[in-house]
Amino acid sequence: MKASPLNASYTSHNTATEFLQATATWLRDSLLAWVRASPIIAIRADKDESTDIRTRNELAVCIRFIENGTAVEAFIGLEQLKSTKVDDVKDAILDMLKECCIPLEKNILDGI
Repeated sequence: MKASPLNASYTSHNTATEFLQATATWLRDSLLAWVRASPIIAIRADKDESTDIRTRNELAVCIRFIENGTAVEAFIGLEQLKSTKVDDVKDAILDMLKECCIPLEKNILDGI
């Protein structure tokens, strides 16, 4: 930013979106690196999923892991559900874990 032209304001919609996406990617990658380094993890997906304005069911997924001997819980994303049937919820959680490259062998819920 210091090397930017003096007339650069970075207030356009595209620039703001790019900054937000870059920041979100950096934060998510940092969080997932901590999760992968943890000796054990647990997944929390609340049964109370929300329905968005398009009436799609979305499930909030959080993960709990150990960081320097302390349990930490963090939101990792929303997952759109095909339905609220247990198999579809399970598949959505497993898909998210695979997408995030979270090793399932560390998961407390390893038998799901």
